[in-house]
Amino acid sequence: MYKEPDLIVNASACGDNCAKWILEIGKKQDITVRLGYEMEFEEPFDICIKNSGKEIHNYEDFLKEFQEVEIFEG
Repeated sequence: MYKEPDLIVNASACGDNCAKWILEIGKKQDITVRLGYEMEFEEPFDICIKNSGKEIHNYEDFLKEFQEVEIFEG
């Protein structure tokens, strides 16, 4: 992610222990990750859900948006 920010990384292969590093890399540069599960990010954070365009800042809103996108896309 850090060395190739233009790649879309399948972060579903990562565990929750990677959430901290995904956010840290995202503070330095824009990255795009694909998540197939509700990764637990430590609050506060700034994430843009590309499927909906919504900016999310807390885990509760992340879960709601993740589920909405999954239902809509699924």
